[in-house]
Amino acid sequence: MNLEFDKQQAEKQAGILHKQLEKLTQVLDKLKGE
Repeated sequence: MNLEFDKQQAEKQAGILHKQLEKLTQVLDKLKGE
């Protein structure tokens, strides 16, 4: 079991999720603005 690898994978996933969340927030803001 490689903990360091697991940690890197988790951080990568978190980064992807964070970017998706930012995109979603931008879309919602645009919808609210109209």
